[in-house]
Amino acid sequence: MLLLSRCAVAITGITAALWVLHAGLPHAEAKGKKTYYFVVSKVQLTEGIPGEIRELVVKQLTLAMARHDRLTTALPDGAPDPRTDPKGFVRYVKKRKIRPFRINVEVIQYSHELESASGGGQQLIVSLALRMFGETMPVRVMAFSGEGSAKIKMGIGKTLRPRDTRIANKDAAELAINDALATSLQQLAANERSKKKTR
Repeated sequence: MLLLSRCAVAITGITAALWVLHAGLPHAEAKGKKTYYFVVSKVQLTEGIPGEIRELVVKQLTLAMARHDRLTTALPDGAPDPRTDPKGFVRYVKKRKIRPFRINVEVIQYSHELESASGGGQQLIVSLALRMFGETMPVRVMAFSGEGSAKIKMGIGKTLRPRDTRIANKDAAELAINDALATSLQQLAANERSKKKTR
């Protein structure tokens, strides 16, 4: 789990994003064109987690995938629909050397707490943990998984503002997603290397 104070979030977030770009991928492959098509299928929340966390996770996951040089979240207009034309879809992605995956996410833990800080102020502590699963398309077969978590500690003074919660939630979600995405891509790359060795 990443444990960060608010002042360290910006630098660590950049480091985590760069790590995601190359995690588990051979250096030569990372220079190639986008080869993975990721589409977010569903985001589930463990009971008790606020509903707004789902929207936040979808947004931050979409942004994280868009930054990755091996991923695309949209196919060109005219691509066959995998639901109505699965054979055409398979031919389309195979011809273009695209590996399509349906992404499912489970947010398994979220907490939002306040504790006293020195000087009479308060500290907001937000933690978030999630699991990510990738399934092949159009036939649904489990292909990879990854986990990520983060804890944000932020000084807020004497009064908790809605803005404080939004910032801490965003930072925690972004870092947990980067973590899960990196481990997912490491597993995907390892699976592909294993398949090549067995051929």
